[in-house]
Amino acid sequence: MVAGRRRAQKKNLKSTRAAVKVAALNIKGHGNLNLSHADNKWAALNSMIKAEKVGILIVGEAHMNAERHEALAKRYERSMEILYSAASSNAAGIAIVLNKHLIKTESVKSVEIKKGRAILVTVNWHGTEKLSVLGVYADNPPLDNANLWSSIEEYFEENPTTRMPDIMAGDLNVVESALDRLPPRKDDDKPVQALDSLMMRLGLTDGWRNENPEKLAFTHDHAHGKSRLDRIYATREVMECSTEWRITNTGIKTDHSMVSVKVAKRSSPKTGPGRWRMPAFLLSNSELKAKIKQMGRSTLDMMKHQTEITPNEIQTDFRNFKEAVVKETKRWERIVTSKDAEEIRALEKGMEDILNDPA
Repeated sequence: MVAGRRRAQKKNLKSTRAAVKVAALNIKGHGNLNLSHADNKWAALNSMIKAEKVGILIVGEAHMNAERHEALAKRYERSMEILYSAASSNAAGIAIVLNKHLIKTESVKSVEIKKGRAILVTVNWHGTEKLSVLGVYADNPPLDNANLWSSIEEYFEENPTTRMPDIMAGDLNVVESALDRLPPRKDDDKPVQALDSLMMRLGLTDGWRNENPEKLAFTHDHAHGKSRLDRIYATREVMECSTEWRITNTGIKTDHSMVSVKVAKRSSPKTGPGRWRMPAFLLSNSELKAKIKQMGRSTLDMMKHQTEITPNEIQTDFRNFKEAVVKETKRWERIVTSKDAEEIRALEKGMEDILNDPA
């Protein structure tokens, strides 16, 4: 019983990080309904949020219902808290996933703003601060799309005590600028105007576009081109303490890319890169290990053959040895990683050049 109480106390004392990564991804359905099947997308999502250190993930086209949610909640009880709003059918739907390793989930509040299309989640983020995230998955037909934004605006007008979102993210199925489609074209005025009205009401701004006013990048590939349907909007206060506005491929089977941003607590102190440590992938590098052993033997031999040596000189020799090891390890790290990094950078640069070629 005592051990149980200690575990409970430890769990309640869990602290959250001063910076949280918020992301959105349209997964295009559940995948195989068997949770153990390789094509089930939730296993991949669980691995991805761990690897990418995503604290809050908005999931579009979650295809969630009570039975599937119960199975997922049981399987990923220790790692994910899943809040969802199901559509009238098993298709579509919106979910918000909280990474239990990074976010306190004991006092989470959620409000269904529009069934299957919009859900508002508020978390105790860091200390006494709260963060509210509105996850959306918008209808595709222009009129339905416009009605969604109008209905969300009406909700906040009619429920003034509901906390306004700090962030809105998801698949909006509409773009505000011709820059966000390839080939470039304007979207229907009605959904664009309705979305703009909602953003004005909530005081939200398209973060990625604010950081990249003229850049071309897209989150969705389709038969007729590309578009930046998936976006993250944030308040001015959040924008001021946000970094790393990204569009990335996740490897999950979908035709959408993930959008993400890292949001820091406004009062967080600025931190440096921290103490250097040897990358884990070099621990098994036989050539590097042999080199370090040789350097160690040389240092010991040098100490042994000195006629007079003081404790200060020994410490100096040892410090020089450690600095030499760090330098050699960093050299090997560059050798091992440079080839892959150069290939990735070349591919990304080629893609960016193609997208931004005025011809």
